[in-house]
Amino acid sequence: DPPQESIKLLDNVVFQWPHDLMAPQLLLLLDVDHEIRKERVQTRNISNNHNPWDERLNQDELLGRRIMSCMKRVNGPLEQVILNANQTQQEVLKEALDIVMNRVKQQQHMTTTACHPANDSLLSFFRANLTKTPVTLVLTGTHTAGKATLGKRVANIMRWSFDEELGDILRNEQLVAGGHRVGNGSGDDSSESWDDFIFSEEMKRDATQQKRSRVVETWHVGNVGWALLRLENTSHSCSSLKDRQEIVEKARKAIQNYQKVATILIVHLRVTLETCMTRRKLAANSERVPMKDEQTECRELHHALDDGVVELLQNDFSVLNLPTLILDNSADGDAAIDFVARSIVRFIHDHIWQSCS
Repeated sequence: DPPQESIKLLDNVVFQWPHDLMAPQLLLLLDVDHEIRKERVQTRNISNNHNPWDERLNQDELLGRRIMSCMKRVNGPLEQVILNANQTQQEVLKEALDIVMNRVKQQQHMTTTACHPANDSLLSFFRANLTKTPVTLVLTGTHTAGKATLGKRVANIMRWSFDEELGDILRNEQLVAGGHRVGNGSGDDSSESWDDFIFSEEMKRDATQQKRSRVVETWHVGNVGWALLRLENTSHSCSSLKDRQEIVEKARKAIQNYQKVATILIVHLRVTLETCMTRRKLAANSERVPMKDEQTECRELHHALDDGVVELLQNDFSVLNLPTLILDNSADGDAAIDFVARSIVRFIHDHIWQSCS
């Protein structure tokens, strides 16, 4: 174990909450004196509750202090509260529950005022600081993952603009079942020219949005997932690997250039294949992406735009160091949507706060 002073010299990154795990809103740390801890250990039934750490802590009193010093430096939870654990179990429990219930009431108040961000000091802080560096929040995920629903909700809370998926806006109105697999939805085998067109239009839209914060659906990251899906369905030569590398590299350079003018945050919304198929029973979803074989094509989309996009973020785009939050959005209903929206807002807060501090 490093000595106490050495802990102070450790870089903050050592104590950063993992980006692939949702950080808690509240972290309660129980702080207990060394002698009281020893007394409590002695009253245990050791045969049933033996913990090798008890011996280590008994032999090294400073070890407990070093552990607490590290815990206090954990960076990720919105709030950290230290409780005096020298009190009785009932007293500690009561204090902890009081703190939690108080924060729940505060969160409920935030939810009811979310439609009026000017009344929320946290969102006022965002708007006061984001003018320096615009934010582009990208929502990725498979068909029916909730990108548009949550994108509009978060954009409304943050008072940012919302950019819909370009593929939905620009594709051919004469959609045929399965047409999304090869191009603009019309059934023509035109995936190369269609995906090049989408990339070009995305670049044009990027150029007009550089000075404002926004929520954007799919964007270059998700567009690559779509392009690779169509490449798999239309490629008839051994050049597909080279084509894949070109598609990925072109998008990577576009994202890297955009990082020079904006902070890019990625939120990937995951849903199960079963959820995707269930949500497609709604007419609006089935009409937007008509299919010949629901099960086969849903599975293809899920693989390309859910698992496939996560793999892109973790491998091909990892060099870009894009802050990424992966959330499950399989639950339906207003309460579920509100919960995911609040998680996204908290994710934005965490990274904007870090960039301003």
